Amino acid sequence: MIPFSIAWLFMTTTACLPTVTPEKVSLDTAVSVVLEPESDAPAGNVTDTATGESSVDSPEHEAEPEPEAEVEHYRMAIVAGLSRDYSHGAVSTIDLEDWTINDSIVPTSGDVVVSASDDIVFVINRLNTDTIQVFSGPLTVPDLDLGMPDLSNPQDAVVCNDEYWVTLHNASVIPRYNALGLRTGETDISEWTGTDGHAEAASIVLDADGSHIHVALQQLKQDDGWTSDGGVVVTISCSTGAVVGVQDVGPSPSIVDGPSIDTLGYKTGLYGALDGEVGTIMTRTAERVVHATESDVGGDIGAFAYFDNHLVYASSDADWVFTVHCLNLATGETSQMGPLNQYVSDIASDTHGRFWLSFRPGWASSTVEGVGVEIIDPSSCTSLIPSGQPLQFTLPPSSLAFR
Repeated sequence: MIPFSIAWLFMTTTACLPTVTPEKVSLDTAVSVVLEPESDAPAGNVTDTATGESSVDSPEHEAEPEPEAEVEHYRMAIVAGLSRDYSHGAVSTIDLEDWTINDSIVPTSGDVVVSASDDIVFVINRLNTDTIQVFSGPLTVPDLDLGMPDLSNPQDAVVCNDEYWVTLHNASVIPRYNALGLRTGETDISEWTGTDGHAEAASIVLDADGSHIHVALQQLKQDDGWTSDGGVVVTISCSTGAVVGVQDVGPSPSIVDGPSIDTLGYKTGLYGALDGEVGTIMTRTAERVVHATESDVGGDIGAFAYFDNHLVYASSDADWVFTVHCLNLATGETSQMGPLNQYVSDIASDTHGRFWLSFRPGWASSTVEGVGVEIIDPSSCTSLIPSGQPLQFTLPPSSLAFR
């Protein structure tokens, strides 16, 4: 699927607005991590499995309670917004502790997405702007403002081996940069370019081992009506920059973090053709599991995300009416939200198991009601926002990330 919107050629600044604190959304959902309390029962006899010796309630042999596992939760949601005419954009944030919204704090181009990796936030200005802003601290002044090649159309970025790896839709290489902004190398992907000279590198996912990245190469024929020329996921060593694995997956693939370690979530398919699917790739065995096809849902599959045993994805029919699907991967049970006249431009999951959806004005209706960021419980596909209305921003949201 074509991963960018048609944007105008200029950027305007957006004034900073006062912060707003919406009614707080519950942190506890059906999929939140719950730690069982330590038992109050006496330890009784404890046997050393190495020696076979038994002690009876001896203080020096009392079993010490194991420390409770801690989940490192995200602190902030990052929301990229775009004006309805795609002339300009802005980045906003939501503090996940007190739910304070800082609206339009970073002005951007009219075609922007956000990404986060290793506590670094990337603000990616795409078509006809082609810059990447790198933030390691507050989203006020960037550490770096990297200029990409003209019309290269950057798509995603990730930190691996202390370098910033960037995908460019209109290129035959994947460049990387150090923290000073110096280009330190590139990975040649010309083997997967077509007659347009581009491999259409898109989404990136850091492997669980921290030493490899997975990159979706969409292989579109830009010079032939954006038809498909393949579609693969390549694995790249961050230490050598070499491609060490390739998997054919289908037309115009996108990838995200999977439901568990050593998995990737993926989807494929071109707009307007029921030729795609959404599923999981086992990164160590290359086994693929298909969870739903576009033929199953009767429409194009768009944004999607995973958390634990939950998959949430959006589909749209020929009239641009959207449906959000919530699938329990363990039980196979499904629930839905919709039909929706809003355009579901992105879906992301936080560390509490909540799924965040960005709703933009769509093409199914002339109305613009319900635009904003929705937060849902994946077990029921229902809103977790007490007011029942999406969180509001000056500009309609288009992209989501967490830090």
